[in-house]
Amino acid sequence: MAPLAKYILGLPAAAAHWYDGIDSIKVLTPEDDMNWRQFYEEMKMDQFSDKRWAVLLTSGEYPDADIGVGFYTSIVGVGNSRSDVVVNSFYAEDGPVAALQNFWRSVEGLTTTNATITWATSQATPVRRVAIEGDLNLASGPTGWASGGYLSDAKVSGRVTPMTQQQYFFRNGHFAKGVDTSNGLNYAFVGCTGDMEEQSSKAPRISVVPTARQIAEKPFLVEENGAWHIAVPAFRTDASGPSDELDVESKIPMEDVFVAKDGDSAATINAGIVGKRALLVTPAIYGLDIPIQIAQPGFVVLGIGMPSLVNSGGLAALEVLADDVRVAGVTFEAGSASSETLVLWSGNGGVFSDVISRTGAFSYEREFHKSCTVTSQDVHLAITGNNLVVDNTWIWHADHDDCGGASDSCYSGHGILVEGNDVMGYGLKVEHTMNNLLQWNGERGTVYFFQSELPYNSPNFGKDRLAGYSVGDEVRQHEAVAIGVYIVGGLREVKAIHVPKSTNLTNAVAWCINCPAQQQFDAIVCAGSNDLEDGECYNGDCEWDKCRISSISTAGPPAHLTKTVTISSPVSEHSSPETGVCVELPGGVENDGTKLRAVACDESKAEQQWLFQGRQILHHAADGSDKCLDLSNGGQNDDDAMQIWYCVGTPQQQWGYEPATERIFLAQEDSRCLTVGEADDSTNGFPIKVNGCSSRTSQRWTVNEVASQSIEMVV
Repeated sequence: MAPLAKYILGLPAAAAHWYDGIDSIKVLTPEDDMNWRQFYEEMKMDQFSDKRWAVLLTSGEYPDADIGVGFYTSIVGVGNSRSDVVVNSFYAEDGPVAALQNFWRSVEGLTTTNATITWATSQATPVRRVAIEGDLNLASGPTGWASGGYLSDAKVSGRVTPMTQQQYFFRNGHFAKGVDTSNGLNYAFVGCTGDMEEQSSKAPRISVVPTARQIAEKPFLVEENGAWHIAVPAFRTDASGPSDELDVESKIPMEDVFVAKDGDSAATINAGIVGKRALLVTPAIYGLDIPIQIAQPGFVVLGIGMPSLVNSGGLAALEVLADDVRVAGVTFEAGSASSETLVLWSGNGGVFSDVISRTGAFSYEREFHKSCTVTSQDVHLAITGNNLVVDNTWIWHADHDDCGGASDSCYSGHGILVEGNDVMGYGLKVEHTMNNLLQWNGERGTVYFFQSELPYNSPNFGKDRLAGYSVGDEVRQHEAVAIGVYIVGGLREVKAIHVPKSTNLTNAVAWCINCPAQQQFDAIVCAGSNDLEDGECYNGDCEWDKCRISSISTAGPPAHLTKTVTISSPVSEHSSPETGVCVELPGGVENDGTKLRAVACDESKAEQQWLFQGRQILHHAADGSDKCLDLSNGGQNDDDAMQIWYCVGTPQQQWGYEPATERIFLAQEDSRCLTVGEADDSTNGFPIKVNGCSSRTSQRWTVNEVASQSIEMVV
């Protein structure tokens, strides 16, 4: 390929700059001419190129700039704000396979004036800090399939149309004319403003979260009157809409930045960052026989032009040891025949933005990389620190390559492994890795949007009890919104999502691409699973190729409660052993707050007929409405009485049933159980309460099928 400089005419002479001599960086002013189309054609189809490009646009207007963005290319406006750099358009057209394989590129920091912007890409293609004055199309048309992407901190004056985008993540955008969500499998909007009414009514296919609870935007380069710095955006809490780009935590001048260039090693980089505040990684492929280690609190690592860090020595490529570190825009690649972790983050706090990691066999040659090396990687991203924000990932085990399919012989374990507490993820994507794709063991984790495709070459994935999304058995609090797990044929007996009973799960989908979902997936969600048992498993609402669940509480009955049952117990001190006692709605009074009683069983009585629906236990009222088994006083105290209440899915209405111990328990606690109380002054049966779970007889509830095809609870 001819060097990019050939396409730039009349560059003026200038004093020495940090980017001088780096051919993969081009800094343009509005006076410079650029043959954008010719440059784009060189990189448009070059999916496995070893070239990397960063084009930096200084402040001003570029009215003739129609910027095609190809592989391994970053287009970056380097003004203080998105409005400082104005171009006509940026775009990506259908590439190797429609837009399904259009990835590894990015755009940020500019404003477009064209009537329509077309960004036909998939996966790891962040668009950040832009203002689009016209419409935005996220695919080329009705037939050019596209598979996911990321748009954040953006203002769109026109209409956003995803077209054939199967899934997409939007964060802190303002969409003046809304987003067309008539198609699509799984879209998520977090902290977005504008015309959002259309999105809010389409759950579970569309997820809307009003604010981003905690976020800081990606650091960015700024040129101002010939001086350069890295701007480090401030954190926002409960953030709604795009950021104020001038609200920065700090500005790091270039004299405090070590600039890594092609040919630098881990040793030169580690030595170079001593006494600096930031590392700028310029476009190149870097072989690292030891990790780059970040040990200074508040340090910033910023990559431009898709730089690749290859762990040629079998150790991690990057280790973050300090607190409050920011890392953004760096690609990681497994380069060793056997290694444990590509990235290890043990520091607390900080933000990890635009994380791309891949394992596979690729044909480029370097001193540190033999062509088509078969590689092995146990974990791509391991997080042991607390309070980290992870903002946009694509973790990829190659399902295609330029080595004749040699990537099929490579190995990837976990895509993301989280051991730290209070970690938050926005827009996480993991594909084809061969252990649990995401394994989350830390407490109080939150994930907004997860996209995954299970491995093609692991036929025992389901039999080995692996999942796309897995939360550790001992985790007490976890929140997950817009979770997607997909199969492209070949797998059986798969449970897509494994979580504890305490998980707050909203909007999940299991999709079998061009195959019947219920032949490939045994269940979408198994709640309360462990190494030996699946727990309660749910399929949700299914059509031919996909199944959906809005939440665990509306997941439909678990497998062992799909038939009409009674629930009985040998509490002989309360009634005769032959009948037991049943939960009854006294007198059939169906008002909210009516207290429940345990009385002698009579399965023909409507007052004793209940229905398990996911984690809720319902009574069908005579008027056709449903009331739920509910714990009074918000479920705060032992001995609070059971009542019925309008079904709202709150924690005090969510229950689990464990056949092995015959206990019904509060699902989000797993420590307090439904209990028949001691006799009180009333002769109308016995009170029903919750108390700490134990082996007492009054907490045993046995499920038995009944002939009346109603469901009743018997103790």
